[in-house]
Amino acid sequence: MKISFGLLMLLFWAGPALAQVPRLTNTKDYLLYIPQGVVVGRTYPLVAVFSKKPDAWAMIGAWKNVAETYKWLIYAEKNIKPEISSLSWESRRLAGTLKQIGHSYPVNPQKIIAAGFVEGATMAYALLFEQSALFRAVVIQGGAIPERYKSGHQARIRHWAVLIRRIKDNQEQATQADHQFLYDLGWKVKTIREGEDSIVPDTRDYMQAAQWIEEQWK
Repeated sequence: MKISFGLLMLLFWAGPALAQVPRLTNTKDYLLYIPQGVVVGRTYPLVAVFSKKPDAWAMIGAWKNVAETYKWLIYAEKNIKPEISSLSWESRRLAGTLKQIGHSYPVNPQKIIAAGFVEGATMAYALLFEQSALFRAVVIQGGAIPERYKSGHQARIRHWAVLIRRIKDNQEQATQADHQFLYDLGWKVKTIREGEDSIVPDTRDYMQAAQWIEEQWK
């Protein structure tokens, strides 16, 4: 028996809680994780996460504790093309997808965050600069601001940024320069110093980042 999309959405919204247990939507383009305890009549932050492969499953795992603690939805992209020549097109495509998700799920449109790990950081920064009205904050680990956004291209809205860097890292100087650049734009910026041997996404760093962002919303 075929079930219509409308009926699926009715079943999804039925009951006092949207997610008595965590829910995971798996499409050809992305994963969408909805934490336990999301309830009808409320909206929640959404973090859109990007990684170097991209590895959507690993990023869901890295951000899962944040989702359950703060009730953030997680969008993990499977098919990004972070090449500099594709950033504008990819930004428009991803913004369109996230807007569609916002219409179908309980997303707070004022609390959308982009997060990038290594090469995924390029895409996260692109979204903040190319689609600045859609995003409120960015979390960056192991990546730098593309040069194209440092020459006259400034986001119209003042955002928040959390930069995660290793204690001993050949990118530490670049991270400090990005911190200063964003601060000069009027952004609120926090830098987290992680363990020197950490080369994978770390839940503890993301929990610190989420805690700081949550404090800015109060």
